[in-house]
Amino acid sequence: MIENLLKYTEMQFNSSKLNPSQQVLADVINKVMQSYSLSIAHKKIVVHKQIDNILLQIDTEKLFTILDNLISNAVKFTPEAGEITIRAVESKPIATNAVNSKPIAIIEVIDTGPGISEENKNKLFSPFYHGEQPKYSLVSSSGLGLFIAKEAVDLLKGELSLMPSNTGAHFLLKLPLIPTHPYLT
Repeated sequence: MIENLLKYTEMQFNSSKLNPSQQVLADVINKVMQSYSLSIAHKKIVVHKQIDNILLQIDTEKLFTILDNLISNAVKFTPEAGEITIRAVESKPIATNAVNSKPIAIIEVIDTGPGISEENKNKLFSPFYHGEQPKYSLVSSSGLGLFIAKEAVDLLKGELSLMPSNTGAHFLLKLPLIPTHPYLT
């Protein structure tokens, strides 16, 4: 909890200071996944990754924070022998004015855990909110992970939402991409 509070305080203090650099999205996702490899192996979770070759001009630390929170929740809430799916595609948003249409990365993190109850969906991104903890989890929640992820997404001018799902949780993240040609900006 202290670590999450410090991370949130640092993010608020540095909210006007973004340190963008070019990053290959798959590399960042793989780095996050590597930090959970022991938990994934121990729980025998099957991970499906479908990640396009996407280049982002983004603050890597904030992107890592977002993905770390989404993936750690997926690992935590996915039961033994469950599945996690991570998809990332490049897309152009539908816009009425083609000049304002900029490419975005769409990242989905989907798990086969218990999902999020209807009554808890409104509080999901609130500070200190934590839903029902899985019985098999050894670590309790600080209630700051998704709040911090949402704050980081907002700083990066992206969107984070919970999508409807029949099983488990399905998070959808949209982030602006680096323009492929300077004259297109």
